[in-house]
Amino acid sequence: MAHPDHHNGLLDWPIYGARDPEIAELAHQLAYAGGLRLSEIEDLIKHALRQRLAVVEVSRTSTVEPTRT
Repeated sequence: MAHPDHHNGLLDWPIYGARDPEIAELAHQLAYAGGLRLSEIEDLIKHALRQRLAVVEVSRTSTVEPTRT
């Protein structure tokens, strides 16, 4: 399946990180003002992404009509 961001972001994400500087600023604020370690911030990001993926998967499976046997 093709994705519009495949070549312009998704492939580079693990190397360069997010292109939106607000993400880095929020991480910085959580680290310094909130006292979080980087691993805790990454856990928050993973948790949020997993929650969103679960919603996507539920909506995707609920829109697929069941096959008749």
